[in-house]
Amino acid sequence: MKKRIPAYRVTRKRYEIIQRIMILTDGKETEYNYFNGIKEILSEKNTKRIQLKILRDIKTQDLISTAKEERNNEPNYYEVWLVLDCDQRASDLDRIVSEASKADIHVGWSNPCIEIFFACYFGSVPSWSSSKECISKFKALFLRKTKMEYKKNDRNIYPKLRQYGNEKTALKFASQRTEESRKNSVTPKKVSSLFPGTHLFVLVNILSEYCQSI
Repeated sequence: MKKRIPAYRVTRKRYEIIQRIMILTDGKETEYNYFNGIKEILSEKNTKRIQLKILRDIKTQDLISTAKEERNNEPNYYEVWLVLDCDQRASDLDRIVSEASKADIHVGWSNPCIEIFFACYFGSVPSWSSSKECISKFKALFLRKTKMEYKKNDRNIYPKLRQYGNEKTALKFASQRTEESRKNSVTPKKVSSLFPGTHLFVLVNILSEYCQSI
């Protein structure tokens, strides 16, 4: 597959690359609210250097086909990301990551769930054994750090994590812990075996630079 060419915007002095990223998730609220929080910051800062589109509540088995269809319909979004949790569907996650790679689609996975990445904002990457435990214990961590109750449908989760946590710390801890899990795994090519781990830090790092650079 040919590398997609980014669109360009003419300025007085030079051509400037516009980063266009499309995110698709099978989540209904948590993932959408988190990334929409980033989008709102980008909008407030009126940056024209990046455009972000977020699609949610897509059936897990349809993520790749939907991503391909959306990319064909809007080829300007030359970078496409799928965001999903491992939960109890290890085989599905490994299959999606493998198929997405062949289709030039990125996957921002979390094992066991996105709350493992949220915990990184507070300097912690605990080995919570399941999504249920992960969510339960993150609620306690969030309450302790913010004095507020954590809700998965919180539309302000991203600004709260930035305010009470540290995004640079989150990116650093997530990267280091995921690499440790990869080194310790007997099947490092299977992302379902990288526990705890998350690849969200790659996507968030890209977006974070735009949020902080204006």
